[in-house]
Amino acid sequence: MALPTSDAFFLDVETPSHAQNVGGLVLLAAPTPRFGKLRDTIAEQLDVLPHFTDRLVAPGQPRWVAAGPIDWSHHLTELSLPDGSGLAELDDLVGQLTAQELPRDRPLWRAWLIRGVGDEAAFCIVMHHCMADGIGAVAKLLNLLEPPFELPIPSRDGPSALRRGAGVIQGLAQLATDGKPAARLPAGGSRRGFATFEVPLDDVREAARVHRMRVTELLLAATGSALAAVDPALAHDCADRLRVSVPVTLRAPGAGHGGNLTGAVIVDTPARDTSIDALRDEVLEQTGAIRTPTRALASRWVMATALRVVPRVGRRWFARTVYGPKYFQAIVSNMPGPDQQFTLAGAPVERVHPILPPAPGIPLTIGALSWNGMLGITVVTDADVLDARAYADALNAHVLESGRQLYTESDQTVS
Repeated sequence: MALPTSDAFFLDVETPSHAQNVGGLVLLAAPTPRFGKLRDTIAEQLDVLPHFTDRLVAPGQPRWVAAGPIDWSHHLTELSLPDGSGLAELDDLVGQLTAQELPRDRPLWRAWLIRGVGDEAAFCIVMHHCMADGIGAVAKLLNLLEPPFELPIPSRDGPSALRRGAGVIQGLAQLATDGKPAARLPAGGSRRGFATFEVPLDDVREAARVHRMRVTELLLAATGSALAAVDPALAHDCADRLRVSVPVTLRAPGAGHGGNLTGAVIVDTPARDTSIDALRDEVLEQTGAIRTPTRALASRWVMATALRVVPRVGRRWFARTVYGPKYFQAIVSNMPGPDQQFTLAGAPVERVHPILPPAPGIPLTIGALSWNGMLGITVVTDADVLDARAYADALNAHVLESGRQLYTESDQTVS
C-alpha cells in the first residue's frame, strides 16, 4: 500500500534531531497496571490500529508492507524513575524518549510504562507522524482505553466539490499573500525541552468567554504574551510578532483515525508582555483565517493532491522549505478530547497530554488536549533557544491570569 503524499511529507521533513513523532502521555493512578496486562491490551487492539503491524519500504515511493511478528522487547518497554521523582522528572524522561527517531525497519511506534512517579505510573506512546495527525493519535490511544469511546466528529455535510474547489483557489491566493515572518529567529540546536501542565477546562472556557474569544484564540494570545514575559530578547528577535502555524482538522465522518487529515493556517500573534484584553482585537483580526476553511483546504490540497505529480526529490525539497523557520516560528494545536473517565489495563487515567513534534528550526511547539474536564498542555522547545519549564509556567500564568483579572474587575464593578 503506497504512502499518501500528505503522510510522506513528515518523512521528508524529519531530521536526526527533529524526529516527527506524535502520541500521548497518560498519568495512571494506583493500582498501576501490570506490564503483562498492558502488553496484552495493546496486542488485542493491533488489528484496529492502522499500520501498527506494518513497516515502510523504500526507496522510491514509500509503501506499507506486513512487518511480521511484533518484537515486544522493542515496542513496549518498562522503565523506572529514580526514587523521589515527580512530574518534572517524568517530563524530562518523556522528552528524551519521544525525541528519538523510530527505526524505519520496524513498525513506526513505541510505548513505555514508566514507574516511580510518586505512587503513580505513566504510559507514553508515540507513532510516526506519517501514520497519524494529532487527532488521529488521540483516536488510536482511545482504542486502548476502557470503556469504548469514539471521538465525536461533526455530522454536518462537507462543502460540495464546487465549493471546495472554489475554497482551494481562494485559499491558495491567501497563502501566496501571507508572506513570511518579520524576522528569522536564531538557529538553535538538537536538545529538546519538554514540559507539561494542566488547567481546568471550565476555567479556560470562561476566561475565553469573558474575553469574547474562543479557547484557541485565548491560547494564541497567551502564547505570544508568555514568550515576551519569559524571554523578552527572543520576542524582540521576532519583532514582537510570533508567526504561528495552527493545524486545522479536515477529518470527515467515517474517515477513521489513520493518516494526516489536517491543513494549516498561519497566524501572527502579538508577542508583548501585556494583558490578554489588550491583545484581543489584534488576535481576533488574525484568527479570522482559522474560522474560514479556505487556507486549510488549500494547504491540504497541496499536500494531498498537488504533490502527487512531483518527483520524490522535489517533494522532499518542498517539504523542508515550507515546514520550517522560513514561514513560521511556532506551532499551536488545540484538540478536542473526551469528557469522561477511563482506565488503561485496569488503572484509572488521571491526566492526558498530547505529544507533538517540533518542525526543524522551530523553537516552540504547543499542544493542548481537552480531557475529562481538564486541558492538558504540552510545551516542546528547542532547549538551546527557550527553556521549556520556564515557558510552560509563564503560559500557565497567562492563561489563568486572563480570567482572574477580568473576574476581579467584574466583582469591583458589581460592588
